[in-house]
Amino acid sequence: MAETTNAKEITEEYTNIEAELALLHRNEAQYQALLGQAASAGAITEASSRLETTRAEINRVQGRINLLNNLTDLATIGVSLTVPAAAAQADRPTPVEVFENALEYSATFGYVVLSIAAVLLALALWLVPMALIGLLGWKVARQTLPALKAKLL
Repeated sequence: MAETTNAKEITEEYTNIEAELALLHRNEAQYQALLGQAASAGAITEASSRLETTRAEINRVQGRINLLNNLTDLATIGVSLTVPAAAAQADRPTPVEVFENALEYSATFGYVVLSIAAVLLALALWLVPMALIGLLGWKVARQTLPALKAKLL
């Protein structure tokens, strides 16, 4: 299986830009205060120039924040998983392997059947003579039992 990822971490950049924007807003407030207190034309010009530069910087930073917000709003996650052809085919046995496995399993089954037959034959070697002795004893008992009954009664 193949996996591909592509991501860009913007959390740190976003945090830094927000801090920069807060600093620029404080600078803007200070320059506005200086502009209100300026007494000479040179001081007014200097404060106005710095105020304009700060406001331009605020607009630039705010634009970057807006861009990052739009990027996160429009973020797309795509997942594509593929199984390589060799791995997909490796799991399936070939017809020859299937035949070999079937042949092996049938040989195992035959071995089990022959083993059971051998056990039954070994038991028969003991059971048949015992059964014959039991049958002979039963016949003898049937023949002699009536005679014994007659003597006892």
